[in-house]
Amino acid sequence: MEDAISALPVPVAVLDASKDLAWVNTAFEQLVGCSRLFLIGSPFVSVIRSLIAESVAAERFSARFLGSNEGTVNAVLSLADQPGGPIGLTKTFRLKWSPGADTESCVVIFRDIDADLEVIRLEQKSHSLEQETLTCQLTGLLNRDGFLRRFDAIEPFKKQSYAILFLDLDGFKFVNDSYGHDLGDEILRVVGSRIQSTIQSNDFAARLSGDEFALAINLLQEGSIDEVKKIGLSLAQVVGRPVETYSKAGVYIRIQVEVSVGITLVENGDQISDVLSRADGAMYCAKKSQSGHVSIRLKNDAELLDRSRVVTSQVLALIVESGNIPLHLQPIYDVNKGVVIGYEALMRPVDASGELVPIASLLRVASDSARLSDLERVVFSSAARLSCLGCFSDSSVTLAVNVSVLSLSRSDFVDEILAEFREVGFPLNRLIVEVTESDLIQNIVQVRESLIRLRSAGSKVYLDDFCTGHTGFAQLIELPVDGFKVDQAFVYKLLSSKEAVAVMHSLVLLGQSLDLDVVVEGVESGKQLDLVRSMGMSLCQGFFLGIPQDPRAFDPAGVVPVPVQACSLELRRSGAIPFAAVEVEEEVF
Repeated sequence: MEDAISALPVPVAVLDASKDLAWVNTAFEQLVGCSRLFLIGSPFVSVIRSLIAESVAAERFSARFLGSNEGTVNAVLSLADQPGGPIGLTKTFRLKWSPGADTESCVVIFRDIDADLEVIRLEQKSHSLEQETLTCQLTGLLNRDGFLRRFDAIEPFKKQSYAILFLDLDGFKFVNDSYGHDLGDEILRVVGSRIQSTIQSNDFAARLSGDEFALAINLLQEGSIDEVKKIGLSLAQVVGRPVETYSKAGVYIRIQVEVSVGITLVENGDQISDVLSRADGAMYCAKKSQSGHVSIRLKNDAELLDRSRVVTSQVLALIVESGNIPLHLQPIYDVNKGVVIGYEALMRPVDASGELVPIASLLRVASDSARLSDLERVVFSSAARLSCLGCFSDSSVTLAVNVSVLSLSRSDFVDEILAEFREVGFPLNRLIVEVTESDLIQNIVQVRESLIRLRSAGSKVYLDDFCTGHTGFAQLIELPVDGFKVDQAFVYKLLSSKEAVAVMHSLVLLGQSLDLDVVVEGVESGKQLDLVRSMGMSLCQGFFLGIPQDPRAFDPAGVVPVPVQACSLELRRSGAIPFAAVEVEEEVF
């Protein structure tokens, strides 16, 4: 037995009933740097205490060893370079002692655990490095990879109890451009901290990129719409508080943080990419409605929208390829004279089944696929062909066509549309190009050049949806325009809001003082028409005066039909009103 124990690579000591050394193996001799002959009979505690590197640790070891018949303790021991030589290296050993066969003696086994501790340290370091790669260093939240991994780690049957919230800061680029990236980073840190303060133990959050954040919230009740609405609104309120700080120059800065939050529920069979896409879509719905709002999009809604998007993409491709799009003409009246003075060409695209495709969907798909200018080229080309209709035989009747800022930002676009009308012989002084005022904040220099070229050719330029965007009256000074169209939102409120009436009076005076044409859109009742006329506005359009009509309704001999009013009972009963298509709307609250 002694020979077998002596051959063991680990140090072993056998103690007698008095805890003195009764026998040690060769490895123990090498550990303490002393031969067996000198060690036998020595108090074990004294021998080991002399090897323990720190005195406090030596005291703790003595108390632990003498106070129990068996146990385990880790100790850092100083090793002798040679028997009787100076103290050199240190190693960590795990000492395990237990009673011997006769219960009077004690056996102590030493195990070198430095290698084990190194493995643990490496594992901890590896885990720490992994956490760093999965964490946003600026905010302390997870990054995109960390968020995806955390979601994948949730047990499949528990995922359906989660809601995903997608959060975006409104106007963050303006903050970076105006105040610098240091302040932008500070806002992101504050937002990250506020988001972290809202989540519970089973929730997690991430900064996905830039100013986009995502949260996974474990709901108390699976699929609870009411619960997730409250969470979304609460999150918007917490994150949307102002951020107060100081610049490097010591100037006090107060930034109002505005957020848009999109929400969806995780449903059976969902992939995380699909869930994030739904939440992202809901966020954009909230952003378009109003800053700080929250919207929710569920799986069935998203699938319906996706199918609609595929159909719309097919319609767009066919329109661009064929170079033709169905257009309807809506009359513009001079209500004082009781005559039609022009028509606005409005898109009425249809799918393969003959169903109308929502205009908003078509424009969105065209914009996302970078084909908006291609679509608008087709619109102008189709409008030019309609200018040959008999309703334009009167030399004073105008044709209005809408165009986006994106198209006007391309230097060749104006030349192409002018060429279309010159080719059919339509006088350019009867062409009105309507530009959406809310988009004019972008590329204004190039747009201005394009508008100057249009007016130089004799065409008129109107601002459409006036006073509904970010630019307002400034564009009437900055841009060469001939008139503006009052958005129907003002007309809706005329009969119930004295503020709307005051704004309308101001617009009348503005148009008169700048010698601009003013067209009122959205006149849908006789009372609205009477009120608009009483304010001095004579150019109007709207369903009460005439709905957009198929050009085939116009007599080829040049006889202009009486514009059809949307309030006609027979028209409604026959289903001839071309406004049957309804796009899926996300809930906004």
